[in-house]
Amino acid sequence: MKEMLVCLIIGDLYQLPCNFHQTFECAEGFLHKNM
Repeated sequence: MKEMLVCLIIGDLYQLPCNFHQTFECAEGFLHKNM
């Protein structure tokens, strides 16, 4: 559940095409962007 919220928040910030099925992919993309 927390990951889903993170995904939605990150998707909002970076305007990423996030959906509930891509939660982990979204979080992963965020981590890669931050490194």
